[in-house]
Amino acid sequence: MTQEQFKEQFLRYAEYNLDNKTILEAITELLDSISNELYENGYVKESNTLTTSILSIKEIIESDRA
Repeated sequence: MTQEQFKEQFLRYAEYNLDNKTILEAITELLDSISNELYENGYVKESNTLTTSILSIKEIIESDRA
């Protein structure tokens, strides 16, 4: 299976089997992993941009709990 096929399968699975909150939590973890990798490789600006996105998504998740 190619990465593109896996991505499509993953997206379909998430869309049909997970609720929005769970999807957002998974996205946050994936973005955090990418952000850390970028930071370790010297891409601080890009890492900070992803961290800002992560914080925004976490804010959405928290507001959903209210």
